[in-house]
Amino acid sequence: MYPASEALVVACVILGLWVLVVRAVPAIAYYATVAIYWSRNGQTVSSLDPSLHFGFVLGLVQLVMALFLVFKARDISAFIVLKHQDNSKE
Repeated sequence: MYPASEALVVACVILGLWVLVVRAVPAIAYYATVAIYWSRNGQTVSSLDPSLHFGFVLGLVQLVMALFLVFKARDISAFIVLKHQDNSKE
């Protein structure tokens, strides 16, 4: 692998970990905390504000994106390098 390709792999992993730690986990943890509190007070989870459900779904999407970036970093790097090489030949 080229040094640029290795740098892209590291960048993808760091970006994926950042999305995981800063965006996905807090959103999911907040929803879980509110849902547990809500249900322990005798309310149903379906009666929560719709924006909380949206935040949870958004957190799940971010979780999937983060895991994709971390576990497919080599494939993403290879695709970017290959695309760059094709564009530079023209």
